[in-house]
Amino acid sequence: MTADFLVLDVETANSNAHSICQIGLVKYEGGQSVDEFSTLIDPEESFFWKNVEVHGIDKIVVRGKPRFVDIADQLREYLEGVICVHHGGGDMKSINDSFGMHDLTLPDCVWLNSTVIVRRSWDQFKTKGYGLPSIAKHLGIHYKAHDALEDARATGKVVMGAIDKTGISIEEWVIKIEAEKNAGDWEVSVSREGNSNGRMFGAVMVFTGLGKQKPLAADSAAKIGCKVHPRITKKTTHLVVADEVSWLTIRAGRKISTKHDLALKYIENGQPIEILSVSEFIDLCNRMG
Repeated sequence: MTADFLVLDVETANSNAHSICQIGLVKYEGGQSVDEFSTLIDPEESFFWKNVEVHGIDKIVVRGKPRFVDIADQLREYLEGVICVHHGGGDMKSINDSFGMHDLTLPDCVWLNSTVIVRRSWDQFKTKGYGLPSIAKHLGIHYKAHDALEDARATGKVVMGAIDKTGISIEEWVIKIEAEKNAGDWEVSVSREGNSNGRMFGAVMVFTGLGKQKPLAADSAAKIGCKVHPRITKKTTHLVVADEVSWLTIRAGRKISTKHDLALKYIENGQPIEILSVSEFIDLCNRMG
């Protein structure tokens, strides 16, 4: 069973997600912890007393420590091309915001929130109590909370506990959770009549994988003249798909959405459907608007 992944946890100096003052990483291969990395970081920002009260790190502790830009390349080497597990949404946002703030290219990794795994694996944590302290206590995992490396170690053990309990591999968890998101996409069904004065009038556009952003995208498409339809038909001229088609799609054999698959079949049969990423769709709207 595949169990290759990276666990990441950060602590911050204040309410700004990019104010990372400590980071901890644990690398798993074949279900075993094979590497660890941890460092204090000078956030180059002020420390809020409530944050200091939680993790015990202040400006004195980080004096002379590396800045985020100093460890960014090393961090990218760990993150590139892996499944990166984090418990809760804050860690992912901190990393993305930090790379963005310093105008650095984001690592190409697949983010996996382990709180979702916990909620799917243990009935008692389905709706509440799925924080790291609760599930760690349930599994008998002892650790020092709010130390980035300790939190990362505990999260890794929780994930391995879920894999052992359910028999679902880490890549299968990614696919399962992504499939649930895509299934929810069917609930957002949109239709629009195109602006007759728009430069794309006569085009018929379908969206897939955009979730709650679909209505806004549909409005933009209609503004430039596209008729927006909820399903692929023989009249479809354009399909807009989500940008994130990662390396995992091929590696794990994950299927593309039903709409995307049907559009490809129509194309094979001679129907001229243009498939656009979200980025390409936005560019189209800017050019035609």
